[in-house]
Amino acid sequence: MDWTGICGTDDGLTGWSFDGSAVRARLDAEASRAAPGQVPSDRLLIAGAADAPSEAIPAKLTPDALHQAPGGLVLTALQQAKPLHRLNGARLKAIGFAALNPDWDGTICLPGAVTHWISLSAAEVVFLQSALTMTLAASLGAAEAVADADALSDSLSRPERLAATLGSAAVAERRDVALGALIGAELASARALWLGQQVAVVGDGTAATAYRKGLEAQGVPVLQVRGDQAAEKGMLALGTKFGLTR
Repeated sequence: MDWTGICGTDDGLTGWSFDGSAVRARLDAEASRAAPGQVPSDRLLIAGAADAPSEAIPAKLTPDALHQAPGGLVLTALQQAKPLHRLNGARLKAIGFAALNPDWDGTICLPGAVTHWISLSAAEVVFLQSALTMTLAASLGAAEAVADADALSDSLSRPERLAATLGSAAVAERRDVALGALIGAELASARALWLGQQVAVVGDGTAATAYRKGLEAQGVPVLQVRGDQAAEKGMLALGTKFGLTR
């Protein structure tokens, strides 16, 4: 049976056309935007809807129900009250990672314009922390740089020097140093989430690589999974659970 999955995140919009449990086609951003008006609402599953209702953390990573909306079936967001953080479209990638790695416990890092850190225990999200590191990097023109390992390590050890390091990097036009320092400071702020834990980095590109290498330099075992692979697997897992693949 045909159905369509659409996922919106801070990094853009993507989608898939499915024939049961088989992927028929990957949809580009334009086709994904058009899908809500072209697909029957009971055959459309949407992740990352801006108006998606929220479940309070702690909560199951994979929900027991989807929100019924006029435009389709909507994956709910996860929201934490204190400190206040919200996980919306990126939840799909985490669901896909869990589907690819059953019974895995640890911390999932989801790099993006907003990077999310999820503590996962017994298939339940027990803590969420988010950071605007890559948005800040983009504002400095450093989002596509290869993070400098020394700057990352120095910033992780002394995050209070971040502003000074960024000032020096700007003068020297060292975008690699700026990105390394930003990611190092974020790793310092998330230390309690990854220290002594197994960690999964779900994402692609230079940013995901920098997070992985920075963690590995601290002796943390890291499993990296492509973001598109995890998102597709997450959509299929939801489609299967809620009867769209039949």
